[in-house]
Amino acid sequence: MIFNRLNCQYSENLEAHPQSFLPNANGLGFSYSTTAQLLAPAPGLQGYKYPYAQDFTAGVGGLNAPIVKGDGRSDWTVTPAWSDGSRTMTATIGHGLPFTYIDVTGGGAQITATCAIRIWRSAGSSVGFTVNAHDHVAFAPTGATWNAAGGLLNSTLAGKGYYSLAVLPTTPQNTDAQRTALADQFGRYAYAKIVGTSVGYRYDPASSTVTTTYSFVTKPWEGSESRTVVALYPHQWEVLKGGQPIAQQYVSPRGPMTVLVGAAGFTTSMVFHGVLPEVPAVADSSGADRATLNTYLSQVAGDPMAQQKADTYWSGKAMGRAARLAEISDQIGDRSTRDKALGAVRATLTDWFTASSGKTEQVFYYDINWGTLIGYPASYGSDQELNDHHFHYGYFIAAAATLAKFDPALASTGK
Repeated sequence: MIFNRLNCQYSENLEAHPQSFLPNANGLGFSYSTTAQLLAPAPGLQGYKYPYAQDFTAGVGGLNAPIVKGDGRSDWTVTPAWSDGSRTMTATIGHGLPFTYIDVTGGGAQITATCAIRIWRSAGSSVGFTVNAHDHVAFAPTGATWNAAGGLLNSTLAGKGYYSLAVLPTTPQNTDAQRTALADQFGRYAYAKIVGTSVGYRYDPASSTVTTTYSFVTKPWEGSESRTVVALYPHQWEVLKGGQPIAQQYVSPRGPMTVLVGAAGFTTSMVFHGVLPEVPAVADSSGADRATLNTYLSQVAGDPMAQQKADTYWSGKAMGRAARLAEISDQIGDRSTRDKALGAVRATLTDWFTASSGKTEQVFYYDINWGTLIGYPASYGSDQELNDHHFHYGYFIAAAATLAKFDPALASTGK
C-alpha cells in the first residue's frame, strides 16, 4: 500500500469516511467510529479525534499474506491486494463509499469480528449483523448463504468469488425492522462494483460559480443495476445540485454525512468569492493602531526570517513570514522594513535555486522515477514518504510571487 509510513508490511490506517480500514495478514480491518475521543487539554486548547476501533476483519478463509500491495486506484478509491500463494483477495474502498467490494480466490468469505456478532437479518445471500453497536450487511452472490458462529461469518460464495459489505447509517435506537428496511434499500446496489471514480469541474466567470461533477464507473458482478450509494461530506451536501438524500446520516470527524441512494454520481455548485492576498490596512491604521503596528514591525525588522532552519519546511515558513512582513510594511509606507524582508527572501531563494558542484544543502532534485521535486535538507518525510510537498513548496511559490510583485524583472524569462 502507498501509505505506509511506519507499517511497511501492511499499511497505516486508511481513512475513507464513513469508515476507516487497516489491512493485515488475514484481510481488511473495518472500523466505523461514531464517538469522539477528547484529547488531553492544553491551556486554552483542546482537540478531539475519532480513533480507529476495529469491528471486524473481512477476508478469505485461511488467508495469511506476507504483505499488502496497491492493486489499483482512481480519483477517490484504492484497491489493496493480498496473496499468500494459495489465496488472493482484492478490496476496493473509497471516500464516501458505504460499500466495500471484495474479490477472492482459493476459498470462501470469512468475517472475523472483535466480539460476538448479533444477527438481525438472514435472507439467503445477505446477512445483517451488528458489531460494537454498528450495523453492517454482507452480500454474497445469488444462491450463496452465510453461516454464523460466535464472532465468525462464513460463506462459500457458491464458488463465485465475490462479496460486498455495507455499513449502515443507523443508531442503536433503530429497530431491527428499520435496519432490515435500510438493508433492503442498499441491497439493490450491492453488486454494482465500483471500478473507477472521476471528478471534473467547470468555472463560469460571469457568475463566479464553480460546478463540480463526481462520477462513478461500475461493473456489475450480477444483474444490470449500475448505480450505487454514496455519502457526502457537509461541504458537499450543503451545495448539492439535485439529488435527494435519505433521512439517515453517517457520523464522521468532518461532520454528518448525508446519503444518496441509487446515484451514478453527484454535482455540487458553489460561488467563488475570491481570496484577498493580504488583509488591507483598514480602520485606525493611521492612529493608535498604527503605533502598535509600528512597534510590532520594529521588533521583527532585524530578522524577518526569524531563526530560519535549513530544511524545506522551516526555510519555507521563514520565507512565508518575511513575505507577509514585506506586504504589511509596504501598505503603511515602511519601506525600510519592507526592503529588509524582501532582501531576506531574495537571498534565501537565490541560495535554494543556485546549483554548484558539491553542494548538498539548499538544493532541489527532480526524481524522474516518482515524478516529483525533492528539496534537501528534507523534513517531515518529504523525501522518503513524498509527504507535504504541497505546502512546503507552497511557501516557496508564495514568497517568490511576493518578491516578483515588487521586482517584476526577477520573474522574467532568463532571470
